[in-house]
Amino acid sequence: MTVEANEQCPEECQDGTDKCRSHCVQEEEAMTMHTPFQLGSISTGTLRTEDLLTAYADRLDYFDCHKFYVSEGPTSIKLYHPRPLVTNAYAARDLLQNETGDTKDIVGNILEDLTNALNDLCPPFVYFGAHPGDGADFGFWPDLDDLNEAVRLASHYQGKTASEGLWLPDDNVIVQISDHGNITVMDMDRNIIWTTV
Repeated sequence: MTVEANEQCPEECQDGTDKCRSHCVQEEEAMTMHTPFQLGSISTGTLRTEDLLTAYADRLDYFDCHKFYVSEGPTSIKLYHPRPLVTNAYAARDLLQNETGDTKDIVGNILEDLTNALNDLCPPFVYFGAHPGDGADFGFWPDLDDLNEAVRLASHYQGKTASEGLWLPDDNVIVQISDHGNITVMDMDRNIIWTTV
């Protein structure tokens, strides 16, 4: 059997044979299992717009590609195509070599749109942006202020502590915070959405 290889598949998978299909099936199976959201850096140590465009677009494309394979299933022969924002980001990065005033405005708008799109993909109590302690470290971070406020209110109304697990109705999640400060945010089936140690 021959399947169409996707440009997102690894190089050894590009021949469109059963090996590629096997890879895509494994990817789909891995993505349908509950895998916690990965917190942390996607770009660190640089504020160069070209680097940020690439890092942001790559991560957005990664999320979109995985969502595509989960929704289409392992037997689909449809090809994944990046959203226009991703392709525009790569084009804008290349335009920066011939920098003009107009280019800077366009690139700034694309970078802002990428930031908003990545924030839209964040689970509850996570944001995309600069690390609170390092302005050149961009990634996905826990929003501890909002989380602590929600936990404080839920603890008051439910008469329980966060170490017992609190239901946060506005976000429909359960939050558990250990005595050591480890945070686990779960869905209502107690599948881990994200965790910190």
